[in-house]
Amino acid sequence: MKKSLITNTHGFTSEALRKEERAISDAFFRQRVTAVRLILEGFSTVKAAEVLGICRQSVSTYVKMFNRGGIAELLRFKNGSKNGFLLRCHVPVSRICFIA
Repeated sequence: MKKSLITNTHGFTSEALRKEERAISDAFFRQRVTAVRLILEGFSTVKAAEVLGICRQSVSTYVKMFNRGGIAELLRFKNGSKNGFLLRCHVPVSRICFIA
């Protein structure tokens, strides 16, 4: 397996990424930054995934995102949908709960 490398730090050091982690309130985005920081500190992809409790492919994806666009790319949310949220018409009728 090819080792994940940070090819472009975008001016961030390990300490700067740690400060960014502390400033992020959303756990999902904090996890992305933590994964990149661990790789920057020399952890393998598998070890970083074990520490965070996520799959190694996610860590590799986060490193690729960081290399491509820096922290701004990491903090961009992509869930596959065009609008970024579910519309009522996309939810099956059996899943809609009505509260009286």
